[in-house]
Amino acid sequence: MNPSSRPSLRLLEAFLSVVENKTMSAAAAGLGMSQAAVSQAITQLEETLGVTLFDRSVRPPALTLVGSSVLRSAREVIARVREW
Repeated sequence: MNPSSRPSLRLLEAFLSVVENKTMSAAAAGLGMSQAAVSQAITQLEETLGVTLFDRSVRPPALTLVGSSVLRSAREVIARVREW
């Protein structure tokens, strides 16, 4: 990951919502976004981090091992921001 291109909170929230809601469509509904916008956010987060977060060959998309690691970190970041 390029240090100058850190993921935004919006991208992390979209990622967490997809994990919690199991699909991008359900995440989009919960976030008040379109499914395409959520999908773009996940792609942007993957590009920023330089990793693949979801295995899209299965339905619903499953977290990769790296995605599981990012999930733990994303939850910590969002929890700290919410405490602040």
